[in-house]
Amino acid sequence: MLRINWQFVLSLCLSLGLLSCANSHRDYQKEHKDFMSLAARAKEEFKGPAYKDWLNRKLQEKQSHLQALASWQDREERIHGQHEMIDSSSSASGSASGGAGPSVHDFKARNSAQQMHRYSEQKKLLEREIFYLKSQLSALESEG
Repeated sequence: MLRINWQFVLSLCLSLGLLSCANSHRDYQKEHKDFMSLAARAKEEFKGPAYKDWLNRKLQEKQSHLQALASWQDREERIHGQHEMIDSSSSASGSASGGAGPSVHDFKARNSAQQMHRYSEQKKLLEREIFYLKSQLSALESEG
């Protein structure tokens, strides 16, 4: 009779899941660098009012994205807290009944924590871009 090592199967599934998640996430550092090169090109190519319009439009886009990101991060924090709470209560009841092994909620809580970290990193880059756009607008106003 074939005996299945469930711990091996579970760890294999988790590894494949984490690998697929890691490959599906965007490279925010690259996007930030691309935006900064686009901004430098816009500064060279646009003159006066056209550049100011471009800066204002990009500023609105980045601020809207930052607001959306903040709401996604808040949602993810609530989800993370729920999974941690469920995991801790199931761990307590599981240890009393002799249950062992990783919990689905523990996995989801860790996944949620990683997502919150990605949001935080993306938020920092957006804030830098917004600062740059505002400083360019301020420089234009002080010139004129």
